Amino acid sequence: MPLERTDICTNTPRLIEHIRDNYDVSRPPTIVEPIQNSQDEYANQMAAGTLNEGRRLQIRFRVNVDERYAEIIDNAGGMSQEVMTDAVPEIDTTSAEKSEGGNVGSEGRGLFAVAASTEKLYIETLNTDGERLATILFPDDGTTLPEPVPPRDIADDPEEDVIQEAPQLRGPEGTLLKLVGLEQDALDTLSNWGEVERVLAELFTPLFSRDDVEFVYIVEEDGDVERYTPDFPSLNELMGEELERIDEHPFSIGGDEYILKDVVFGRAAGEYPWDGIAFFK
Repeated sequence: MPLERTDICTNTPRLIEHIRDNYDVSRPPTIVEPIQNSQDEYANQMAAGTLNEGRRLQIRFRVNVDERYAEIIDNAGGMSQEVMTDAVPEIDTTSAEKSEGGNVGSEGRGLFAVAASTEKLYIETLNTDGERLATILFPDDGTTLPEPVPPRDIADDPEEDVIQEAPQLRGPEGTLLKLVGLEQDALDTLSNWGEVERVLAELFTPLFSRDDVEFVYIVEEDGDVERYTPDFPSLNELMGEELERIDEHPFSIGGDEYILKDVVFGRAAGEYPWDGIAFFK
């Protein structure tokens, strides 16, 4: 029988304000949010000891222009049953880790911002408990599945064509996002490596300068396959003075209290891709 849907939990006025103020065309959420989520999850899982000490973070984008979809896969350890059930379908919520400074960002809007450029967003995860879970966000009518299900349930649904085979994510532990029915603007951006590389340089140079991170970007169009990887300088090349570390620093914004934890900072040495004080989570 067809899968049921339920409303996505959201505070609509705050969501609209956030998208208007933060998700501008220069920082497309379809690029930024998946990478940030992968980085956060990898850092948390490594800190918790749930991943092998030598695991390198791997992130792969695959954009199919002709079929108007993109797949984003990481090996960051996957999402727990609790996160898939409680956090993924809700907007303007936050995990305890984010509230306590364990992650960058604390608004719980990232996946919805990604879904907003699609007809539907398929999410599949294989977590460190061995659970395979999947769900779908439908931005047009603001619905999702009542709870995460095995990927096979979605593949077998006669009225849902987001995937035909299951599982999509073979392993190791991580998460797959499938952006189906991309809007033209989002598709144009994702299929333009020059624009993607600009965004990566502005926001993720420190991440991709690390030797324990691997990033691959693939664009498929008219039978042609192009493969790209960013080539950024190391942190030592970027920074003009010795890096310093902040273990914990409480601060407040607009009456809300936050804690900045485990952050390295220094002054950038030149204009590639920015200059001034830089903070690295």
